Amino acid sequence: MKIKLKRNFIILLTGCLLFMIYGCSAGQEGVDEDEGQRWVGIEEASPPVMEPIEAQEYQDGVYTGVSKKVEGKGYSEVTIEIVDNNITKASIVEYYGDNKAKDPDTYKIPVQAGEEILLRKVFATLESNIVEEDTYDVDIITGATESCYKVIQATYSALQEAQKKENEKDIIEENEKNIEDILESEPCDT
Repeated sequence: MKIKLKRNFIILLTGCLLFMIYGCSAGQEGVDEDEGQRWVGIEEASPPVMEPIEAQEYQDGVYTGVSKKVEGKGYSEVTIEIVDNNITKASIVEYYGDNKAKDPDTYKIPVQAGEEILLRKVFATLESNIVEEDTYDVDIITGATESCYKVIQATYSALQEAQKKENEKDIIEENEKNIEDILESEPCDT
């Protein structure tokens, strides 16, 4: 009786261990709504860690942000245009590790089960979402997770530049006012 109980316990523990190893790391499966194709993907990358950008005024202009370089996978550069505190245009370029731009019309991102996504399609979707949602925090496209994370990070960087410009402008105006106040004040006796 004890041997049978031990054997059942070991089988149960082995089953739990196998489920933890294989069940938790199994790929995701779904259907591409645009093309009706099935996809299977394993998410390996993790999202970039960024502090939320608090709502504030962005200065109108064109700003470019760059993501961190991922060893062996390159980086992304995003240029955004801001008009009246809204993102009105976004443009993405992805680079290999050697700083050579990937051709979005020929570069394909492999998705498991032998399927591929053209980089142009990924960029068009991301650019549209950045403008429509007016944020860097857009949804990830399955199969292009790492590219999406790099684009999110680069867009975040561009928005920080838009904030820096506004903050720098405020600092310059404050310094100019302080200088005027000093020049208008009574001279110091030395």
